[in-house]
Amino acid sequence: MMDANPLDEAKDAVLRFARAWTEWEILMARDKESIHDPAMKEAHARLIQDHCTPKKRAYVDGQLTYCRPPTYGSVVEQNLIHMELGSPTKTFIDFNTPFQHYRFVVVKKGGIWKVDSIKWKVIPTDDWKNGLIGM
Repeated sequence: MMDANPLDEAKDAVLRFARAWTEWEILMARDKESIHDPAMKEAHARLIQDHCTPKKRAYVDGQLTYCRPPTYGSVVEQNLIHMELGSPTKTFIDFNTPFQHYRFVVVKKGGIWKVDSIKWKVIPTDDWKNGLIGM
């Protein structure tokens, strides 16, 4: 039995994260009072827990921010431009969206691929800048 391709597994983890984040932002945007809704805060915390590596995340932990259109709404397979295996447990998955380029740094811990950090740039020749999840 062959092992699954780690790049495909990491890419799938990013796409699941992007879909889940987009669904959450759409729900948040429906009602301006959502920002105070304990259920939406819990859903946000669950999103981070389920899709991101466990670590302190300044400006993300406990903060509810959302965008219209959704931040990662264009992070879809059709916009995938590059995948790179940095090590057996670290990958870089790049997307070209209408607003900017995203690089998802995805790591494998405990056999599960999760988003560790997100980088961005506007012009393809720029250097990658560190981003905040959801911003």
